[in-house]
Amino acid sequence: MIVGVTPFHGNVDFEVFQKISERKIRFPRENPPEVNDLIDKLLQLSPEERLGAGKIGSENDFKALKAHPFFSDINFDKLYKTLPPIPEEYHPYF
Repeated sequence: MIVGVTPFHGNVDFEVFQKISERKIRFPRENPPEVNDLIDKLLQLSPEERLGAGKIGSENDFKALKAHPFFSDINFDKLYKTLPPIPEEYHPYF
């Protein structure tokens, strides 16, 4: 959703599955480093190693996810008071 394309590409499902299992992630060149780092940490093969999925107090717990540089502009203590952005009108191209 951040980038607009999936991180794993292939001509057939098997090829995509192989890239996932081998963690062959393809990042667009224009991605900021903090975006690539966040995606990389969320796509760890082992669920326990994924950022935000660790046990409370571990280096990859939910607090570590919220502290990631990608979220540096977000004040999580006041987030519930923030109005959501107004969605733009959708115009399909077909």
